[in-house]
Amino acid sequence: MNKKGQELSTTTVILLILAVLVLVFLILGFSIGWSKINPFLSKSNVDSISDACNIACNTNQNYAFCSQPRDLKAEDSKLKGVTCNFLSGNSNLKAKYNLAECPAISCNQILSLAVTEEGAKADCAEKSIGEIVQYLEADTMKTYTCSAQDI
Repeated sequence: MNKKGQELSTTTVILLILAVLVLVFLILGFSIGWSKINPFLSKSNVDSISDACNIACNTNQNYAFCSQPRDLKAEDSKLKGVTCNFLSGNSNLKAKYNLAECPAISCNQILSLAVTEEGAKADCAEKSIGEIVQYLEADTMKTYTCSAQDI
């Protein structure tokens, strides 16, 4: 039998696969939006966290500003579970990431500079039974609820 056919070189196959991957990436980017793909490409999400906090403040979204946990990724650090209230209320973080305060929303959390639960307990003052203290322990925001024995 006489078989006639053209062989595909390995280079051609690899280029075809890469072309299909680029095409799929472009289709996803244009169909679901580049903002959904950007977090996978970017190492920092400080600008998107700042925008989300500003939107929550300007639209009076109390939960989104005071309680919604967010993971902030910057080139030099990662903060897990922080809230907009904590980021804008902590003077070090506010200056470092250029976040604005929100005078329109009053959050009922006590912001603490403590780094342990014992330090957070010390921030509980009289008449703060049941209030929540937010503090940063090893780059993760933790909360502590004040009780009568802390006073």
